[in-house]
Amino acid sequence: MRKPLPVLLPPEPPGDVVHRTAVRLSLVALVLGGAVPLLPVLVPRTAAWAGLSPDAHARAMTFGFVGLFVLAFLFRIVPRGRVKKLKRTKLAEAACFAICAAAVLDGLGAMGWGFGGRAALSGLWGFALLGLLGSLGVCWVGETRPNPWIEGWVGAGLTSMTLVGAVLAVAPLAGFDAVLRRAPAAFLFAGLVPVTVGFGARMVPSLCGVGPVDRDAVASVGRWMLGPAVALCVGLLADAAILVGPAATLLAAGILRTVAAMRWLRVRADGDELARRVRNRPEALALRWTARAAWASLALALAALLAWAVGSVMPEGGTAPGWVMTAWALAIHLVGLGFLGGMILGIGQRVLPAFVRDDVRLPRLRYVTGMLWGAALITRLGAVVDPSTARLLLPLSMALLLAGVALFVVQVGKSMRSPGAKGSPCPSPGPAPLRRRTPAA
Repeated sequence: MRKPLPVLLPPEPPGDVVHRTAVRLSLVALVLGGAVPLLPVLVPRTAAWAGLSPDAHARAMTFGFVGLFVLAFLFRIVPRGRVKKLKRTKLAEAACFAICAAAVLDGLGAMGWGFGGRAALSGLWGFALLGLLGSLGVCWVGETRPNPWIEGWVGAGLTSMTLVGAVLAVAPLAGFDAVLRRAPAAFLFAGLVPVTVGFGARMVPSLCGVGPVDRDAVASVGRWMLGPAVALCVGLLADAAILVGPAATLLAAGILRTVAAMRWLRVRADGDELARRVRNRPEALALRWTARAAWASLALALAALLAWAVGSVMPEGGTAPGWVMTAWALAIHLVGLGFLGGMILGIGQRVLPAFVRDDVRLPRLRYVTGMLWGAALITRLGAVVDPSTARLLLPLSMALLLAGVALFVVQVGKSMRSPGAKGSPCPSPGPAPLRRRTPAA
């Protein structure tokens, strides 16, 4: 009896390899970074450990989880949008591992487990981010056909991320110890938010059936966002509230115009053909409600950031009032866990299986993932508003988030496997096209 011939799969694009690596490592950073605030409650003796700080948790969640996950999508999508082959893939993969290692070392150092080199840690964060963004920026070199979606919102976000990486890389030489504390906010608001707004405006309406979108309006607004994004990044890094206020206002105006171009994510009777075909599907309905909640969280986050800027510029009696720091904490968690976390889980649940032409596992539980994310967000905001409940609500929030992400991994796990591995589907150049239903003869 002859042995069956091996199945020869088509070569996988280099960007897809980096995408899969970054997604895996982002989940590692989430688990290890999310464990930082849980340990003081789960293990009583850790409450006496010196150096335990929520800053390490913020860096691990911002750079390690959210940053890697969002950039993973860019490595898969940007080379296709530029019609160019991604280069420096080894550098990109090494940078992904360096970012994950920095998240682990940051968490262990904050818990007093022998790693205390804050200067070396800042340099590791900075050079890892620069390496990852540099390998992605090669797609811009020599391109003669501009893409307004990439040059607009996404380009503004990547420029701000590069600035954050450069500042982190030189911070040990200049003695900027406070940069490690301020960098996550700049990376979130000035870097990840513009990138997610750009791709969200491009993908979400068609995926959840609320089209059509005024694409010319989105592209034209995006071209003007480079200045506000960089100004907001500089203001947050320098802790200059007088610069953060105007920059955040301009960014919020651009986001408001973009959401208006998306028709406020409302189902329209005059929608295009693709929107009409998918709007009543369960996966489109789940993404629609998750996206609406995520965009509402972004609006609240920008409002809280503006409140912090106003309160910091005009303090009462020479000192900032107590609600200013509450507004700051609300802004960070609303944009990180609310907007970016919701968009990651919602779009990822819809798109990742389509990348490999596969269906999501446990489709009836797709709403549970969003519910766990919403519960995690509400409990985390409750801990910010009432610090006396933080000892109970903080670990509960992280447990709910980890449970939601675990269910998300189960649902889209096949898309994280290497091509040719046992049980992995064949790769595809992009999301699977929708099949047209033909009436039976």
